[in-house]
Order: sequence, then structure tokens, then C-alpha cells
Amino acid sequence: MRPPCRGFPRVCGDFGWGTWTLTPNSRRHKCRACRVSMPTECHRSALQASVSRGTDGRPFLKNGRPSVPREHAAKSHLPTGRQGYFPRWEAHPSASDISAEKLMTIIQPPFKPEAAPLISLATLLEEQPPQWIIPQLMPSQGVGVIYAAPGVGKTFLAITMLLSVATGQPTFGVTPLQGWAFMVATEGGYGLGRRIAAWCEHFRCDPKDIPAAVSTVPLRLLDDAAVSDFIRAAKAFARKSRVHMVSLDTLNRCINGDGDENSASDMAKAINACDRISRELQCFVWLVHHEGKNGGNGPRGSTVITGSADTILHVRRAGEGAIAVKVVKQKDAPDGQEYRFQLTPVILGQDESGADVSVPVAVFDGDDLPANNAAPARERKLGTVQAGLLQILSDKGAEGMTEKEWWDAAVLLNIARGAKPVRSFQDAKNALLEKGLALADGDKFIAR
Repeated sequence: MRPPCRGFPRVCGDFGWGTWTLTPNSRRHKCRACRVSMPTECHRSALQASVSRGTDGRPFLKNGRPSVPREHAAKSHLPTGRQGYFPRWEAHPSASDISAEKLMTIIQPPFKPEAAPLISLATLLEEQPPQWIIPQLMPSQGVGVIYAAPGVGKTFLAITMLLSVATGQPTFGVTPLQGWAFMVATEGGYGLGRRIAAWCEHFRCDPKDIPAAVSTVPLRLLDDAAVSDFIRAAKAFARKSRVHMVSLDTLNRCINGDGDENSASDMAKAINACDRISRELQCFVWLVHHEGKNGGNGPRGSTVITGSADTILHVRRAGEGAIAVKVVKQKDAPDGQEYRFQLTPVILGQDESGADVSVPVAVFDGDDLPANNAAPARERKLGTVQAGLLQILSDKGAEGMTEKEWWDAAVLLNIARGAKPVRSFQDAKNALLEKGLALADGDKFIAR
């Protein structure tokens, strides 16, 4: 049996890394490129020894070629039964043009700072606080999990979140940030069109004007090529517009055949794939998943799912037709909040027998209004400085303003005042961003 390549450097004309195979009649390896045999373990150690024993501390050559003293072929470096042998590298013709500097590069590659990226604390503290697509519930980037027992209504919830983000229709009692949304619906795909039509009928929206797209084909999260294709397709749909949400329903269908949801390594790869989607599309990714056998123990499968998720929502029946959504985990905001919605039936027409075709729609309390008539989130109670800064930003409309322009206007109107006006301005600005009342778009800020 051929052993795997151990990564030994080969001293050949291209100064690359060789692929070594076991020769039939010996316990030595042979380079496929230069066909020179060598013992299994001694090549690297001998080269390193030749470097360390140079009189001037540099690799030494013999007749313009790398030279390896025979005394380095110690018993501890040789395979069993091959003691006292080491190939004569100084006789290898293709190594004649290797300089000492190039040989050192082969043995000890130069350090690359980008291999270990670090940032200073000052740079870290200058970063903006997390933005929210749905305030206090769905950040602008990350991975979240929605889990529930079968038949509770998690897919109806995922559809409502998808279309609310795409249209700006209030959901969870607040107004989301509007942008492109995508959904991979692998369970009950045959009824997806009717469910979307029912939602549009209930909220009086034209499906043709909604910036959203769906797929009923599972996205293979453990296949890098499939993930790349999905990212390219999403960018092609959105073009230069912002993507805010991707929903994968369900996690099991998106790894079925490629992995096991009980495997920590497979789940880690799936979460990494979702992180990649979130990072490259700059959006939030929801994984719709099933509840474990013991309900209260969280999502089914490996604990990597709960450990890696930024947000976790548990959907359960709450009695009297209500369905509760509890925030089990929220990385950048308080958790433990509970929201309630009901599945409101919508009549889409009649079937061939004349019976009404009724399709349920997930509707939260207070969300049964068109988006343009909804009460804005900024009506929450704000501090004096926060309210003043928000009013300045609102007056600029969609044009927005840079932080310096915002600060100059606050100083002119005497809003940022006190012993530390700069600190007061920064605290109020960060509070507006955290509450989802203001949005940072590049170097400008816009009121929502």
C-alpha cells in the first residue's frame, strides 16, 4: 500500500514540493518528479541539519549543489533495516542552480503577516455596533436557527419573515429593514406558491413587485461548489441591491445524503457554509430545523448547532390557536422575549368542487396593517439627545448624512451639550443604531 505524501521538500529545478511513493523493493520513497529515492524520514531532518551546521550559519553547498554530510544519516532517522544509507544529493544534476537563499526558503518559508490577521483594540472599538434587519431579533449578518416540533407552523413563520423583510411589512410588532430575501423551501414545496399568494392577498401586496426569490431544490451545504453557485445566483437576482435574508427550510434536507446532523464535524461544516453565505452576501441566514425528542433540550442533532448560532427561536403551540415564538438565544441583545402569532385563514378561491380554498398566514399581533400605514419603530421613548439626533437625520430623508455633518448639525442646534458633548453625541448615535432607528450605509447614516 502506498503511504500518503508526508510533504518532504524535493530539491528539484522548480523548488516545489514533491509527491513521494513507496518503491516496490525498498522502504524508501521516490520523488515522482526527479525519480531520486530516499529514506522515509531522513530527508527533511538531514536538510535541516545541513543548514544548522554550516560554518557561517547558512546552508552550505558543494560544487554549487546542496551538500548533505553523511554523518547526518543517523540511525534514528532511518527506516528499520536500512541503517547506514543516505542518497547522494550532491550528485543530483537538477539541483545545480539552487542558491543557499532558495534552499533556505524551501526549508523555512518566510512569515506572512496575513496568515495571522490581527487588529488593534483601537480599531476594534471604532467598529459600528450591530445593525438590525428586525430590531432586537435579526441582525444584519450571522446565522440563526428556528426550530419546532412537526406541524407547529415554523414554515409559515419563515415565509412571513421572508416576505416581511422583502416588502418592509411589519412583523414581530416592528418594521423590518427592507431588502432582498431568498428562501430554499424543501419541505412541502408544492404548496409554497399558495402560501405566498395567501400572504400577498392578506397584506394586499403584488407578488410581482416583491424583491424575493425561492427554490424548492435543497442547497447542499457540505458541497462548496453548490454553495458558490447559490451565492452567484443570489447576487445575480439582487444585482446591486442589498440582500438581507436567506432562509433554508430545512437544515436536514440541505445536508441529507452528504452528512449527519448528529455529527459535530458535519454540522460544523454546514454552519461554516452558512457563515460564508452570510459573509459574502452580507445578510442573515436562517436555518429552519426540527425539535429534539425531548422538546425542551433544543434543536435536534449535534450541539454545534446551538453553540454556533447567533440567534435561536423556539416555536411552540401556546393554546387557544396562538403560536409562541421565544428568543432562546440572542448574541447581541437580551434574550427570553416571547412573541405570539396566529395562523389566519385566507380564501384564495374555490376548487373544482366549489369548496373554498383556504390557506393560513402567520400574522403577529399588531401586524395586520399595510406597511405604509404601520406605526414606525421610532415612536418608542427616546432620550432628549437621541430624539434630537433622530429628528436631524429624519429631515435629511433618504439622502442621509455623514457623521461629521450629523455632528455639525447637532452642535448648531445645541443638541449635543453638557460637560462631554462628543461623548453624549456618540452614545446617542450608538443607541439609535442599536435600536434599529438609524442605519449606517457606508460613510452615511440614514433614519429608518
